[in-house]
Amino acid sequence: MDSLKRVARAKAGDKQALLDLVLAREREFYGLSYVYMRNEQDAA
Repeated sequence: MDSLKRVARAKAGDKQALLDLVLAREREFYGLSYVYMRNEQDAA
């Protein structure tokens, strides 16, 4: 399923679609968190 369909499903309340979107970008979210936190444990 493509991201646009997942976004639409997540906006409609589909929790699994939201989880799929978040997990697809997990590394990017961690990287962003690490930039702000400057600590691996806090970023995770």
